[in-house]
Amino acid sequence: MRVVAIASICFSLLMMGMSILQQRHIAALEAEIGVLQKTLATLSKPEPGLLRSGNANPRSRTRLLAIQPLATGDSGRSKPSITDVRVADTNMQSTTAPKPAAPKSPPPKAPVPLSPQRRQVLLEGREFFNPGPIEPSPYPVGPNAVLQTGQALQINYNGTWYAGEVVGMAEDGGIHVRYFGWDSHWDEVVPRSDLRIDPQAKEKAVKQYGK
Repeated sequence: MRVVAIASICFSLLMMGMSILQQRHIAALEAEIGVLQKTLATLSKPEPGLLRSGNANPRSRTRLLAIQPLATGDSGRSKPSITDVRVADTNMQSTTAPKPAAPKSPPPKAPVPLSPQRRQVLLEGREFFNPGPIEPSPYPVGPNAVLQTGQALQINYNGTWYAGEVVGMAEDGGIHVRYFGWDSHWDEVVPRSDLRIDPQAKEKAVKQYGK
């Protein structure tokens, strides 16, 4: 009987010890979960300014603009309007990834040999070759100048001039342009003061690129 009593006492003590250890383990887990919840809450809170667009280009202050077709000289025909969804307002907060800066020329390199066929492909815009800046034209685009869709001209970016073409006209009077030889996601709306007339702009860009 004495052995059974001792065994019963030992078993009771063992169960009590296991219960205490289990309670301590649960308390430790609850504490760790609380720390993790606080950490996740801190990480999920955005820092000031992170939700603002990273595009510092002052041209992006224009809100979304409906691009209207330019006159083509044929009063009986009209092209559909184009909506420029790339022009954003940097004063508006957005979680959308910022648009990259305007195109930058590749590092200087020797002109690549161009066959007549390849030169024609580049001039027709059938291949993206990311040409660099060209010699600026002395002829600015005046406020009353009539521009045609597809018209070749020069576009100013931070003091350098790139070949481009007219895509359409914005409601605020800006011009929707496309950089020649660059993908259309570089399109933007620019003021007339950032444009110069140059019918040979594309030829100059191809000549600068190859020989």
